[in-house]
Amino acid sequence: MVKRLTILSIVVFISVLFGLSTLKTPEARTDVTHFSSKKVAQDIKAISVEVHSVKHQPALLKVREYLLGRMRSLNLEPKVFTYEEIKMKDVDQTIPINNIFGKTPGDFSSYVLLVAHYDSSSEVQTGEDNESLGAADDGYGVATILEITRLIDERSQQKPLTNGVKVLLTDGNEAGLFGANLGVQEAEVMDKVSLVINVDARGVSGPVTMFETSKNDAKLINLYQKTDLRLSYSLADVIYRKMSKGTDFTEFVDFGYPGLNFAAFENLDYYRTKLDNYRNIDRETIQHYGEQIYPIVKEFISSSDYSNVNWSKSDKNVTFFTFFQGIFIVYSEMDSYILLGILVLIVGALMFVLVKNSKLSASLSWAGKWLGFVLGGALFGAIVSFLLALITGVPFDLFYMPKIYLANTIVLSSIILFAGAAIYFCYRGVRNGKTQSQILAGGVLIQLLFTVVMYVYLPGGAFLFLFPCILFAIVAILQLHGWFGSLFAMIATAFTIMLITPIIKMMNTALTVGALGILMLLVSVALAGIAPSIMVLLYGKEKSNRSAYSSVKSRLLRRR
Repeated sequence: MVKRLTILSIVVFISVLFGLSTLKTPEARTDVTHFSSKKVAQDIKAISVEVHSVKHQPALLKVREYLLGRMRSLNLEPKVFTYEEIKMKDVDQTIPINNIFGKTPGDFSSYVLLVAHYDSSSEVQTGEDNESLGAADDGYGVATILEITRLIDERSQQKPLTNGVKVLLTDGNEAGLFGANLGVQEAEVMDKVSLVINVDARGVSGPVTMFETSKNDAKLINLYQKTDLRLSYSLADVIYRKMSKGTDFTEFVDFGYPGLNFAAFENLDYYRTKLDNYRNIDRETIQHYGEQIYPIVKEFISSSDYSNVNWSKSDKNVTFFTFFQGIFIVYSEMDSYILLGILVLIVGALMFVLVKNSKLSASLSWAGKWLGFVLGGALFGAIVSFLLALITGVPFDLFYMPKIYLANTIVLSSIILFAGAAIYFCYRGVRNGKTQSQILAGGVLIQLLFTVVMYVYLPGGAFLFLFPCILFAIVAILQLHGWFGSLFAMIATAFTIMLITPIIKMMNTALTVGALGILMLLVSVALAGIAPSIMVLLYGKEKSNRSAYSSVKSRLLRRR
């Protein structure tokens, strides 16, 4: 038992590390022949000298003049589109909006439009102080675009571009997405645009995620796969679409333009505060922007595959996720239903074996217990979030409760608590005469239930339960027959931990502790497969701990 426990501990530890390695950011580069975070930082420093919101027009003018000069030096032929007396939302005040627009020289049949906003925060919300210098939000986006266009300009001098690049630096984003809304209606800006890439920031550090696409994204994801260090989940896309929040990208999607949306999310407590300044920028995060976005733009401007303005038109969405660095899984809607069919067949085979071995009734009972455990996890998380809101005075928000002391510690402690409870839950079952396969089969049925629910309501996120459910169902069948159950239990456990760890980490970072109920639901469903598999690893062949105890006791009595 000690040996098995040691092996199990090593497997879990390594799986968590591999899962977290998915979120590793690249080393910052200074070599100007590549995307250079050093050059990006220089622009950020110039942009973030003072607060430059729409309520600070003199400072905003200085930033605009600097950006116009930089764009001229990059041969983007910039111009300003000015819109006077735009009324701010919920405020009896009008402001001017000044969008900066430029494009690569020449006339092309297809363009990629790079979008970022150059104004800093103008409104005070929960956890914000209205003194942001905009170094990350959205200095990261603006300066990343400048660095990408520098590389394109140098490339164009060596080899003609096949497709063109347009740049739109919007004003009034923080006051209500005004610049994007006006820019998307500007004929000169949007003429022949076949791809929009929005570059934003909700935090100041951590990995950069491609967290949103336009609908029917099959061909867009094909292009995204040309990039390096891919980090994206279709689950994030479907969740974000259901949120009330929005970025400049929202305006372009609403007008029917296809595209991709990028942002960094860690250190959300710095978001729209005085801590969003040059001293706190993260050059590895900046490098990750470049390592993902520049290869996409380079592919676009170099290939005639994108010269038709309708190249991205598709009637299909795809499911996609990063397993860990270097492995990006993509499959079509048809593939997803084939996989669901395979899952149903495997679970059906498991049910047949359970009936044959007179274990179905006990497994169904355990399915009920696991359902209670999962719903209990969700309820526990929701209650903790509400209590934290009451104690701290931060209004409860499912997607934004920043600056709560020890929030990450509370989330991690909740996960560890329920992991321990699930393992003890299974251990007591085995001690009371239930077999590992019965307990695991009950968990598989719950994972199947939630997989189907995800297919109906959040199809892009169904992979989170689909693949673990397939693996754990196979483990249960093999365990019932005594065929390598422990080996496959180890594989299924490791896979599930590696898959779910970065997703839970990112969701907690992006949504904050307000979403603890959702996080605990996801964790609890995963534990319905992981915890019984741990019993398989600990006890080996199909028998209960009570029978194992009785066998050992009888052998000792015979020796006497």
